[in-house]
Amino acid sequence: MRRTENFPDKNGMLFADGKKLIDDYTLVTLTIMIAESRTDDIEMMITVIMNCLK
Repeated sequence: MRRTENFPDKNGMLFADGKKLIDDYTLVTLTIMIAESRTDDIEMMITVIMNCLK
């Protein structure tokens, strides 16, 4: 089960003062990295990414 509440768009981490904080290419790369991860590692990958974005 994925914890979608932790994704940056749901936590206001993509925009600040109306400006993007994360480049589109970076978002695509992170999305592909999660999608290509083994099922057992997806939660860990999301946690690592979220920690890097803080």
